[in-house]
Amino acid sequence: MSSHLKLHLERTRNDIADALGNSAKEYFDLGMKLYEDRRKYPYRGFQAILGNLAISVELLLKCVVARKIFPLLYEGLSREAQAILTNPESMPDGTLPNAFLGDLRSFTQKAIDLNQAISYFYLLFPKQKHEYSPHLKLLSSIRNVSVHGAVPSFQLYHLERVAYIACKLFLLAKEEKIIRWYFMSNEAAARKVVSKFDEERIHKVHRAIEDAKKKSKSIDHLWSISLSNDEWEFRSETCPVCQNDASVYGYTEEDTHEEESTLWFYKEQFECDSCGLVLDDAEELELAGIETVEDISSEIEKWYSYQAEGRS
Repeated sequence: MSSHLKLHLERTRNDIADALGNSAKEYFDLGMKLYEDRRKYPYRGFQAILGNLAISVELLLKCVVARKIFPLLYEGLSREAQAILTNPESMPDGTLPNAFLGDLRSFTQKAIDLNQAISYFYLLFPKQKHEYSPHLKLLSSIRNVSVHGAVPSFQLYHLERVAYIACKLFLLAKEEKIIRWYFMSNEAAARKVVSKFDEERIHKVHRAIEDAKKKSKSIDHLWSISLSNDEWEFRSETCPVCQNDASVYGYTEEDTHEEESTLWFYKEQFECDSCGLVLDDAEELELAGIETVEDISSEIEKWYSYQAEGRS
């Protein structure tokens, strides 16, 4: 690979990652200002907060992709562009980037969407997946309607969750040096949002359990239902309050070490139709005494069949 080509590609990647990071920070700063204003004046609307924070997260995750796996930032790249970006070391001396690489800087080349950016983020930061997944699913589900439509109703706690995950991601980006800032002007405010959310989560779970206990007094505890375990994002769970069968939602992943494979179900959200207990993320499940990771290796053959059917 020619030194000129290497230098050009590195500069292109850094420039694009920096541009995405700076744009993400601008939307985040505005979203946080609106968020803080609404805490002082609760009668104000929330859609602009959701829109700005959702856009900031999308741009930040694209910045992560640009910084770490740059060729995967774009959809529909020509084969020539793919060849240069993914195998620059194979290019002969004297190879110069063609005009199509200029489209990358101007963002006329279509970039990946939010869901794909989230998927790549989990690939790059697997330890964060279990904690961040339910919040990013929520943010993804409301991103388009908050930007392109009107949100008819929205629970305040969900607004807090969007602010929480945005702050968590920006703090992570600073710690991992994803975005090359000398300082983060609202770092203290972001840490305060995270701390307050974690504190209120404890009170929320306590109230939810107490309310569920009151309701469970009138429930016949002999009632139960049989749920299928065929769905890999849904399983049956005993409610910690009323002891009836409830629903727990999450995702299934295989873990392979050498020649041995294990299958795990990661629990993210919980809902009991009997007593009304609802828990919104893994931390809340843990506070309620529910184990958030379950070994389901006994079903691994069924999992292999499911995976084979999905690829056929």
